[in-house]
Amino acid sequence: MMIVMRRMLLTVATGLALIGAVAPAASAHGLGGTGASNYLTVLDAVEPRVAGVRIRVIELGSRLELTNRTGRDVVVMGYDGEPYLRIGPRGIFTNQNSPATFLNAGRDGGAVPPATDPEEAPVWQRQGGGTTARWHDHRTHWMGRQDPPAVRRDRGRSHVVIPRWRVPMTSAGRTFEARGHLLWAPGPSPLPWLGLAVVIAVPAAAAGTHRRRRTLVGVAVAALLVIDVAHAVAASLDRGAAAGGQGGQALGGNAYSLIGWAAAGLGIWMLRRRPADAWFVVGAGAVMIALFGGVADLSDLSRSQIPVAWPATTARAMVSLTIGLGAGIAGACALASRRSHSPSEPPSTP
Repeated sequence: MMIVMRRMLLTVATGLALIGAVAPAASAHGLGGTGASNYLTVLDAVEPRVAGVRIRVIELGSRLELTNRTGRDVVVMGYDGEPYLRIGPRGIFTNQNSPATFLNAGRDGGAVPPATDPEEAPVWQRQGGGTTARWHDHRTHWMGRQDPPAVRRDRGRSHVVIPRWRVPMTSAGRTFEARGHLLWAPGPSPLPWLGLAVVIAVPAAAAGTHRRRRTLVGVAVAALLVIDVAHAVAASLDRGAAAGGQGGQALGGNAYSLIGWAAAGLGIWMLRRRPADAWFVVGAGAVMIALFGGVADLSDLSRSQIPVAWPATTARAMVSLTIGLGAGIAGACALASRRSHSPSEPPSTP
C-alpha cells in the first residue's frame, strides 16, 4: 500500500512539474500581458488643465487612464483626429467608425474592419458604466518589434525615444491634450541576482543530507511560500492600482502558483505526518513556485521597469530568492528521498 501511494505521489509531482514547464508565461506575477520593460512612458502635463479630469499612465506605459468628474462628456481623439473614446455621465463609449477603437484593442494593436471610416459620423457603442476609462494608446509607447537604432547602438545609457507624444481631447467645445515623452532606461546586470540564487540554492539543497532535514526543509519551504505570496501581493497591488483598486482579483491570475502553494503547504504537513511520502509533494510544490514565481519573472532581473507595487530592488531580490530556494528545496527533496529509502538510513529527527 505504501509503495502504491508513493508511486501515485511521484506521478502527481511529475505531472505538476510538467505542467509548470509547458504552461504559458501569462501565469507569472507580472501584469496581464505586461511584463518588465526598459521603456518608461512619462506624462508631463495636461494643457490646458481641466478641473475634474485626471489622466495618468498605468501598466508601465501600456495604457492611459482617464477619470472624468466634470459631469460633461470628455472625448478622446483618435489617430486621424476623429472622435474615438467618450467618457461621461452616461458611461464609456467607443466610436465604431474610428480605427483607434480596433487598433487600441491590445498592446500590440488590432485589425481594423474594412468598413471603418474615420470621416463618417461617429457610431457610439457603450462599453460600460462609470467615469474612468483605460485604453492602449499607441502614441505613448514603443510599437516597433526592434528597439530604436539609438538604443541598439548604445544600450548602456538612457535615450529619449519619443521626445513629445500628444493625445488630444475635447470637452464642452474646449480642446486640451495630454503631453509626455517616452524614455528607454537600461536595466541592471542580472548576474549578481543570479549569483544570489546560486548562493541560496546550494545550502538549501545540502539540507537534504542533514539529520534534521525535515525541520530544515520545512523552514525553507515556509520561507519560500512567504516570499512568493508577498511577491504575488506586490504584483496584485500594482494591478489593482491600475484597475481602479480591484487588486484582490489579481491573485486569481496566479493559478499555477496557487497549485504550487497548495502542494508546498501540503508537503509541510506531510513532513510531520508521513515524511517518507512528503518529499515528492514538497519538491513538486517548490518546482512550481520556482517556475512561476521566479523563472517566469526572470526578466525582472535585467529590466529597469518592473510591474510591482514595491521597489524594483525588492522585486528582484524576491525573484532571486524564489529561484534559489525553489531549486535548492527540490534538490534537498531528491537527496532526502534517496536517504529515506536507504535500508541503512535511521529515521530522521523531526
